[in-house]
Amino acid sequence: MPLAAPSARDPSLFHIARFSRGAAGDRLKRALGSALCRYAEGYYAQGGNQSSFWASARASCGEAATAVLVLGLERRVSAAQAAEVRELLGRAMCVLSRLSRG
Repeated sequence: MPLAAPSARDPSLFHIARFSRGAAGDRLKRALGSALCRYAEGYYAQGGNQSSFWASARASCGEAATAVLVLGLERRVSAAQAAEVRELLGRAMCVLSRLSRG
């Protein structure tokens, strides 16, 4: 698959997703799971279906980034952690945008 998964050097993403509680934490976990599944579906899809899966994965990354923003506003994660994770999700969104355009 051309999009590399976050590595062990990106611990904030995993920490926030694993330990966040409440509505925003649940939303983050669902959005990350959806983004990964949609990306994989796009990778294995045939023809024109790829771009719609990748666009959906991009939207899920945006939802995850918003959930991280909310967690930061609620002070459930540090501002530095939230910024780091939102940067990572932003990079993933850029890649998915390029993929969805073909």
